[in-house]
Amino acid sequence: MKISRKKTFFHPKADEEARRLFKKKINVYELMGIPLIYIDESNFIENMPRTFGHTLEGARCFGKHDWTAKQRTHVVGALAGDRLLTAVLFDGGINTDVFEAWIQQGLLPVLLNGAVVVMDNDS
Repeated sequence: MKISRKKTFFHPKADEEARRLFKKKINVYELMGIPLIYIDESNFIENMPRTFGHTLEGARCFGKHDWTAKQRTHVVGALAGDRLLTAVLFDGGINTDVFEAWIQQGLLPVLLNGAVVVMDNDS
């Protein structure tokens, strides 16, 4: 029984030189013993429709979905190594005001002294 899978292991806009410089900076911080805090945001939708499926090679994949997605929930969190410092759920969208409020009320109170905060630059 053979299952067909497709996966891309690189982003088309990836900049290998920028990645190399980033890793170099991270290594310097780690060698200096400076805490690194990684923050990121993600979201999910109630009753989110599946737009793909897996099936045996050559077989058709069937499914039903309702394209009228309901409530969207966002989560923003911060990790220090393997420790979760803070996380919060937001219903609806996240804008600058919501994100800044999370920084002030959620992140800063638990931020480690001298820490470097690393966040993605996804546009």
